[in-house]
Amino acid sequence: MDPALLFRVLVVAPGHEPRFFPKVDPRRGPLEAELNPRSVTNLPPSHLLLGRVVDEEGNGVENAVVSLDSLRQGDTTHGSPPEGTDPLAITDERGDFFLSSKEGFEAMNLEVEARRFARKKFNGLSGGTKRHTLKVTVGAALTGRVLKDGKGLEGVALGVVSQDRGIENFTGDFVIGTMDDGRFLFSNLPPGRDYYVYGIMSSLTNHGALPAQLVRLGADGTTKELGELKLVPGVKLAGHVKLSDGAPLPPHTRVSLSSEEAWDVLAVELGAEGRFALEHLPPGTHNVSARVPGYRIAGANASFDASNPFRLLGQLKTDKTNLTLLLEPGEDLRSEYSSNPTGERPRDLPLAGIEQKRRIPNPRTLTGRVTDAETGRPLNQFRVLPGRRSSPTSPQTEWQYSRMLAQSNGVYALEVSRQGGTVLLQVEADDYLPAVSASLSADAAGWDFQLKKCWTPSGVLLTPEGKPAQGAQIIYIGEGEQAGLRMSGELSSYHLRPGSEARTDAQGRFGFAPKLGEGELVAVSTEGWRRFTLPELKAQTNVTLQGWTRVVGRLIRNGQGAAREHVDLQSPAIWDGRRPWMNYHGTITDEAGRFVIEHVPPGTWHLSTRVPSGGASWSNTRQHEFKAAPGETVDVGTIQQKSP
Repeated sequence: MDPALLFRVLVVAPGHEPRFFPKVDPRRGPLEAELNPRSVTNLPPSHLLLGRVVDEEGNGVENAVVSLDSLRQGDTTHGSPPEGTDPLAITDERGDFFLSSKEGFEAMNLEVEARRFARKKFNGLSGGTKRHTLKVTVGAALTGRVLKDGKGLEGVALGVVSQDRGIENFTGDFVIGTMDDGRFLFSNLPPGRDYYVYGIMSSLTNHGALPAQLVRLGADGTTKELGELKLVPGVKLAGHVKLSDGAPLPPHTRVSLSSEEAWDVLAVELGAEGRFALEHLPPGTHNVSARVPGYRIAGANASFDASNPFRLLGQLKTDKTNLTLLLEPGEDLRSEYSSNPTGERPRDLPLAGIEQKRRIPNPRTLTGRVTDAETGRPLNQFRVLPGRRSSPTSPQTEWQYSRMLAQSNGVYALEVSRQGGTVLLQVEADDYLPAVSASLSADAAGWDFQLKKCWTPSGVLLTPEGKPAQGAQIIYIGEGEQAGLRMSGELSSYHLRPGSEARTDAQGRFGFAPKLGEGELVAVSTEGWRRFTLPELKAQTNVTLQGWTRVVGRLIRNGQGAAREHVDLQSPAIWDGRRPWMNYHGTITDEAGRFVIEHVPPGTWHLSTRVPSGGASWSNTRQHEFKAAPGETVDVGTIQQKSP
């Protein structure tokens, strides 16, 4: 172990507050940890979760580790829970444990791990004085033998990971080494699942490769025998990483590679001129990435993965020694949903950087002219963006921002696929309103664009007291786009075009590039909210925030408080699929049916409850309408819950 390493140590004990100790140096001797005692009696029920871990016979399991995966407050699930939340607990001799948070919560998602038992997830556990029973089982086993040149291979590592990586069920990966005869045994794996079994690349560097294979495990107590696993020679990937601005790479920059099936990463430090070589890799689908502060993976890389814009993704079935991975200045590009047909997705094509052109099976080239609508002169600089619709009549366009191309001198040429739906093009230029083509038929040669000069949305945001609102969050929502207001008073966005979000500067100033159609802007800060249209902004460039409203009340059903019911905030408007749209937050009632909703914008609102409709879906039933003025607390009183 590197003697320069320092550690952050978490110390946990039953009946005491967990405590982190930062910058622990093992060379200084044993760590002396003093913990504060804690009792559940002085904690509000909404801040506490009680549980007991038991085996299949109902006996308490001692020293089980109960880890917090995520915590839900209202409609917001936190993967990184609020400060002051216990990250984990250890069960006592009865199997009991408790977790607490300095803030109230609706539910916790937990993972339990104990010796001689399979890891298991327990989701949606509500807080309160009720003690939850969490049953764990012995799990299933997986065994086999690794061979090289017909002999058992000792001391190499194998990994196992479930095919299902969904947050509801995923319990991480498992790694174990082979014995002197090459045999291995994974015990206490979660049963009844499909798993990938693979060789850990770093442990096989001098031996070959062991590609991932899919196996199905049986029920608790069963053992799956894989038999003999034989190494293959593997393939080589070599090349270099470069920065688009010609700057030198920082020292100790690394490039990493991982398989799409395995839960394994192989990383190496770049050599001179950013060069690298990785050998004995299992043939298959791999992703490649490199991180440099202030830079991102460029969309110009042929295998750029628009869904995960921090990597390349592609097939590596034979040696490749000329990969050039290009990084460009800027933050990571926004993730894009892609409905590319099979055969055109990055994962279906050979892995490549900028050393080769992006491969488009069955391509066609669209061409056209771009001119000023008033003068008819060609535009010197502009950008062309391809888009796709599932059918010519579909109202939704899937714009591929990662494939936007800079063009010049009033003409463009863009290669697109003949497959995957109807193609459209969008052209934009500085100080001009963007323009969109009609749906282009399979035999269309392209489209000519005439762009109109336009006003650029900009203004100054003020607090309710008339002072510049520095650091406020603003989102520009275009036609058909959506954003959301979280219970924290922050905004969230859903695949908006790049450049749609901003923060005001010290003078409260903001500005955006123009969008098509009648967009709207939404601004929030700790002091308030404001939603306004482009015509309103053009008429009055100084925009004043309106103070937040707070709503309190009680929901009852059959004369009793409706406990643990979702109460959602809804706009009276109905979305038509085209206008800019905002989604709003809500809360969950306590044991007596009471509720409080913070960060409510002024205006007219509906309170609604949910009716489950299968899986994670639901419909809403409106329960009450109210009006809220800036800065006030609205008590809606007692609401009798209506039936759906």
